Amino acid sequence: MVPLGDSAIDQHGQAFVVTGLSGLTHIGGGAFIAVMDNSNRLVQIDVSFGPDGLADVADFFAFVLAFFTGERAADVDGDGRIDLDDFSSFLAAFERGCI
Repeated sequence: MVPLGDSAIDQHGQAFVVTGLSGLTHIGGGAFIAVMDNSNRLVQIDVSFGPDGLADVADFFAFVLAFFTGERAADVDGDGRIDLDDFSSFLAAFERGCI
């Protein structure tokens, strides 16, 4: 797991702060588009998967580190808080093989 940055660059080359994302749609290869919450912006996310496409031990340890250090990447439910709900959501997704 690699945390997403806090900002992105728009089509005019201007940086903007990325807040919550939802509505994730696969557009091909490792590219996805998400809707930025409470805005009129779309954000492209490029993702790479391991050979089997599943979450692995490295993903688990990366999340645990992000959780205990309070990194935004650990805010799984996107509510602005890093809490046990995020940890539970991550574990449920990890058990399904996806994060």
